[in-house]
Amino acid sequence: MLDISDAQERFSSLIESRSNARTSTPSVSIAINSPLRSIGESLLNKFAYQISSQANIAEQKEKIADEILENIVSSLALAGMIGINLEEELSSLLNLLEAVSGEAS
Repeated sequence: MLDISDAQERFSSLIESRSNARTSTPSVSIAINSPLRSIGESLLNKFAYQISSQANIAEQKEKIADEILENIVSSLALAGMIGINLEEELSSLLNLLEAVSGEAS
């Protein structure tokens, strides 16, 4: 079973790794071998960009925590209402992103 702390740690590690790779070698492009890898690369880049942008306003921690909780509760409720297994989806996404990140390094 995937828990929230584990998911946070794994996503943070992936995003930090991606951010570090982008800042140390911004001009290097990685050959994309498959559509799945392309999706994974795109997601990692999107997440890394969003997180780095949001980290710039980290001094507003309480407000950000409230907004994150509101988004999580809304997402959990919606997923429950339409029958999406978020644990399975999140686990699959993490596995994909870790595989893509591992291939890139």
